[in-house]
Amino acid sequence: MAGMTDTAAPAPPFPVPMSLSQSRVSSFTSCPMQFRFSSIEKLPEPPGVATTKGSIVHRALELLFVRRAAARTPEALAIDMATALEEYRTDPDYVGLRLDVDAATKFDRDCHALIDKYFAMEDPTTVREIGLELWMEAPVGHLTLRGIIDRLELDDDGELV
Repeated sequence: MAGMTDTAAPAPPFPVPMSLSQSRVSSFTSCPMQFRFSSIEKLPEPPGVATTKGSIVHRALELLFVRRAAARTPEALAIDMATALEEYRTDPDYVGLRLDVDAATKFDRDCHALIDKYFAMEDPTTVREIGLELWMEAPVGHLTLRGIIDRLELDDDGELV
């Protein structure tokens, strides 16, 4: 056929991710447009109060679990929460919330209330952790799934949790 040439497919306008976390896979399956905006177009998202609280509580628990088991007390976690809050005061996610004094006070109280509930869920002095914040990845076809295991531990039977 005269005039026809072999041409390569046009390059996508944005780079296609070759590695995804579980949360990004979940985002794709629940809302493909959200996935496109955050993972492909990388549009900035405003920080959210709930997610920022979650990050701060997560950090406080990280600090708790670097203590020896017997020292994982409610008082220690309160100290770790104060440390986590102080660390986050300059974090863009916290600063971006633009909290006034009253809202910041309520935010801090809410974070402390969340850690108070933690001790109703488990006794951290009995947890036999063998790893914290462990990076993992697994190839699945041409894609790599990746993520972080917050806490890997052994149960009473020596099985991984």
